[in-house]
Amino acid sequence: MQIEYNIAPNFVTFLSALSACAHAGLVNKGWEIFQSMENEYKLKPGMEHYACMVDLLGRAGRLDQAWEFVTRMPERPNSDVWAALLSSCRLHGNIEMAKLAANELFKLNATGRPGAYVALSNTLADAGKWDS
Repeated sequence: MQIEYNIAPNFVTFLSALSACAHAGLVNKGWEIFQSMENEYKLKPGMEHYACMVDLLGRAGRLDQAWEFVTRMPERPNSDVWAALLSSCRLHGNIEMAKLAANELFKLNATGRPGAYVALSNTLADAGKWDS
């Protein structure tokens, strides 16, 4: 990230930049920004940043890379991270990974994320797999 006016980016700045990259499909730029948080700015990414990276990879159809990213996180992924993966699985019709992401999400927060049940059921319905 280019710094003008000697203003250092903060957690919110990085989150906004990552979100913009996710919505614009700029995977490489998103990776660059994410890595610069710690390497250049000495800021430890929060769960919000990890969830945003999963969204970035997932929207781009890189579900295997998103799964690897989640399973190699330095901290245990929270429900937002798993929800981002579940959403991407629905977008790209990956039923098996959707089931895995939903299972992890339900372990963490079964009652607090009713939208996750809807996302999983919609993923199954879209694939004609209601009986699953």
